[in-house]
Amino acid sequence: MKEKKIKNICKIERIISALIIFNGFYQIGKNKNLGTWMVIIGIILIIILPKITKKVLNNKELDTDIKEDNEIEVNQKDGKLVDNDLIEANEKNEALVDNDLIEVNHENEALVEKDSLEVNVEIEEVVTNDSVKNYEEEIIYKLPNKELLENDDEINEIIKSEKYINATSDIVFGLKDGENIKLIDLNETSHILIAGTTGMGKTNLLDNIIINLLYKSNPKYTKLLMIDVKNNSLRLYDGIPHLLIPVITDSQKAIGGLAWIVQEIQNRYQIFISNHVKNFDKFNEKMRTENKEEMAKIIVIIDDLYEVIGNNKFDLDQSITKITNLGKTAGIILVCAITRPTSNIISGNAKANIYTRISFFLPAKIDSNLILDTDGAEKLKRPGDLLFKTIGTTIPKKYHCPYISEGCIKSIVESIRVENKKTDNIIIFESDIEECTDEKDPLLEEAIEEVIRNQTASTSFIQRKFNVGYARAGRILDQLEESGIVSGFQGSMPRDVLISKERWDELNKNMKLYQEN
Repeated sequence: MKEKKIKNICKIERIISALIIFNGFYQIGKNKNLGTWMVIIGIILIIILPKITKKVLNNKELDTDIKEDNEIEVNQKDGKLVDNDLIEANEKNEALVDNDLIEVNHENEALVEKDSLEVNVEIEEVVTNDSVKNYEEEIIYKLPNKELLENDDEINEIIKSEKYINATSDIVFGLKDGENIKLIDLNETSHILIAGTTGMGKTNLLDNIIINLLYKSNPKYTKLLMIDVKNNSLRLYDGIPHLLIPVITDSQKAIGGLAWIVQEIQNRYQIFISNHVKNFDKFNEKMRTENKEEMAKIIVIIDDLYEVIGNNKFDLDQSITKITNLGKTAGIILVCAITRPTSNIISGNAKANIYTRISFFLPAKIDSNLILDTDGAEKLKRPGDLLFKTIGTTIPKKYHCPYISEGCIKSIVESIRVENKKTDNIIIFESDIEECTDEKDPLLEEAIEEVIRNQTASTSFIQRKFNVGYARAGRILDQLEESGIVSGFQGSMPRDVLISKERWDELNKNMKLYQEN
């Protein structure tokens, strides 16, 4: 390989490592341990990676200087790496000095940020396979640049406000109360029902909720399932790393998606039981204590429920009722928008468990009463004005929803868009949604053969073998249990296979003889 090509590869490696270091310092203010790990890993990478690359490509140690257009100078003789723009590392005393930001002194094993930070670090405790894995999961998401909001004054004011920045919750959104900002915490409100006629701000409120989440929440811990079968306005968010699957725009798939959510709630309740905890918060608290992976919160966002119903009112109502009744305990929140809150759209049973109601302008008092249990929404005239009612309030409070433009949304989404993204804890395939039924799964017979042949049965095993998603694999496993092939649910442990390979071969042999006769 030519020397120039080797130079370019090493240059890319150093740039990536430097970006990791800078991002580490950005994260230190939010998460001290994470930021520290990122800086140290970046240091190790910037020192070691170029050497490994050169050694592999040339099959020998480089003992000559490589100079790259006023950027990088490597001196192998005295073990020094000098980046003229960013970094000066002295390998003799194993110290790295970033001229602008940091000094690392390995003699006392301390990391010192010149302006504000002093952290003691043991390198040996950081650079392990598990640590690197956790680090990679954490830095998948980079917060959008707040400068992208500058053309939208109202939303810009909220995102850059001290109240928003200092909010401890990662799922909050802001409303305006005159000159004041009111933050709404989804952890406290739980499910939200939004009503309003077309053009009065209903979809804009959904945009505000989503954009606020993008600036606050890590996709590792907050997942989104979006449904929009009318305007396709939520399609703007396709590609954001928080999405479980692309935005659903088909009614049948929407019904299936909500059915999957119901099944996920049931699965989570089983996990809580096996871990001897009562709810989502207690489970994650236990996981943090045991240094294990936490469960992700799921927020289901539906724009215009009326368009989803079609000929599936019964199925939809059943799913909505179960989600609103059991979802909060399982860490699943429903945010649902409707044009007119009639009983034909959302039943009393479903609505009874939604304690937070928001209404923009509605044409009649009866409509206002259906959503807020009082009139007033019919008096709202200005787009963006709303009445807000939640637990503990009898009289709705008037607020204004900040306007956010489509151009602003596109810019933010484009800045964080990911391609072929991998989800962390939850995987859904569109085939799961299309096939969310109680009928026998077409793959059941093959699954029986594989489970018995391998003498192992778990959701992950079925996912790998048949390339299906979490929901469908779970249904197949349940059908295997119903067929007497595997044992019942055993928490995080694989199911027991109740039929041996020898017994299965014997049964197949007898069945073949029977058919022949």
